[in-house]
Amino acid sequence: MSSSETQSLQTRSSGDMEALARALCKNELVPDAFKQKPGNVFAALQLSQELGIGPMTLMRGVYFIKGRPSFDAQLAVALLRRSGRTVGPVRFEEDDAVGGQCRAVVRDRELSEDVQGPWVSMDMAKADGWTKNPKYQTMPQNMLRKRAAIFLIRECYPEVLGGYHTRDEVEDVDAAKGLGPRDVDAEDAARPLDELNAAAFPEPEEPAESEDEGAGILF
Repeated sequence: MSSSETQSLQTRSSGDMEALARALCKNELVPDAFKQKPGNVFAALQLSQELGIGPMTLMRGVYFIKGRPSFDAQLAVALLRRSGRTVGPVRFEEDDAVGGQCRAVVRDRELSEDVQGPWVSMDMAKADGWTKNPKYQTMPQNMLRKRAAIFLIRECYPEVLGGYHTRDEVEDVDAAKGLGPRDVDAEDAARPLDELNAAAFPEPEEPAESEDEGAGILF
């Protein structure tokens, strides 16, 4: 979101925001979770102002579950990249230990060095009941990478998420409790991470050369 767009939202009255929400919820471009739901759109407008991103960008990567917003993992990573705290994409280090494990790595702008998040393993996923989520059977590497990226953000850059959860965290906890999947936009849920991230966010400046050439890159 540009500074002028941010100021535009900030200077709108509550009545203006409500009118905008009523108009946007009728727009065919908004995801299904927001169509004909002005309350959801109004919440998205407020949240986009808080996070400093455009409303349409936010609506493509946020889900409201029982009235509380949850982010897509790629939106969380894109917010990290937009924060200016890091340089280049989130990378992943992986090995086959403890049933397969992964950790996220990113170049910190201020420190000028790599910062690593905690290891996330399939053994951890099984112990915590996450693997009751069927996605761990069909795309285990992708799920571990998502969790590793969020662990990195929460531990090293907690202000980026502002205390909000991601959809995958909510789904994993629900699965561990034996609850069924929540109601989300099936079309967006089926789109691959790289497609959603590229569609919602322009590619940032080229990162500096990293000495760790073997690390996988997802975002």
